[in-house]
Amino acid sequence: MATLDKDIASIDKFKEEFLSEFMMRVAMKTPVDTGKLKDGWTGEVKGSFISIGNDQPYAEFVENGTAHNAPVGMIKTTAHEGQQVADIAVERAKK
Repeated sequence: MATLDKDIASIDKFKEEFLSEFMMRVAMKTPVDTGKLKDGWTGEVKGSFISIGNDQPYAEFVENGTAHNAPVGMIKTTAHEGQQVADIAVERAKK
């Protein structure tokens, strides 16, 4: 049973590390005017799911663009780095 508990703890640590690295990368890609968008990122681990969001109402327009502004794609471009994020999370979870 101790091995199972250790495995579950390792998986939980991996998810937390993945979320931390992913959110750091999203924040680094977020354009700053007032700083509210960059500061608005939140994330949590719920069971086997990781959710990320932003409480600023214009976050979707910055992410996806509008007729007048090109998309920045903070989440989309970070998602393409998923394997790198996972590799870092694995290494950090081992510590």
